[in-house]
Amino acid sequence: MRRYNGQTATDNARAAALTRSEAQGKSAALQWAKGDGELMRAAVLLMAVEFRRKNIRLAAENYAGRRLYFITLCFSKRRRVGADPKIASWLIERLRAESVKCGFLVHAFCVMPDHLHVLAQGNSGESDLKRFVESFKKGTAFRFEARTGKRLWQFKYYDHIVRTNEAADRIAWYVWMNPVRKGICRAPRDYPFSGSLTAIGTAMLRKDAPEKWTPPWKSEM
Repeated sequence: MRRYNGQTATDNARAAALTRSEAQGKSAALQWAKGDGELMRAAVLLMAVEFRRKNIRLAAENYAGRRLYFITLCFSKRRRVGADPKIASWLIERLRAESVKCGFLVHAFCVMPDHLHVLAQGNSGESDLKRFVESFKKGTAFRFEARTGKRLWQFKYYDHIVRTNEAADRIAWYVWMNPVRKGICRAPRDYPFSGSLTAIGTAMLRKDAPEKWTPPWKSEM
């Protein structure tokens, strides 16, 4: 039997089948295999698929303490959920409540029609970004699904740990300029669903926009 990169064509076919089965849950994927040996092979392949899907965060210690983070959360299927003024206002209030509960300072935020940007900083050594984001996502998702029957957020979210050589005001203005770049408004202050929940961020917003900041994932393209 021919082998490609150390695997047989049969192995490759089984891996592809498992990937297609992932959406149907573990049990469906494992039932595809027959016999003890085949069951073990299927379990290993499924674990590899799940690891690639879930392991997108750095080690936990990178998300603890007084660090500064740029976060992007997208609505499920990029639906324009944030275009509803009531929902956008509700998300801002929930962001405010969760930031207080989890010990974070939200220097800048912007609820766009299909995503949310946040520039947040840990307020103590006990602050945990993963707990903050997950608490916000779960709380809002549960309420939204209960009322609409639809999923609110995409499974994954993007985070960038801001380095010391990156100016916070440039990142904040990137967040606030989002609706301007998209042609929704002419100036950041004209958009009702962006702003700051801190005195530091509010002071930044009163000043002129600094030099443009480009997110790392765009500069690498």
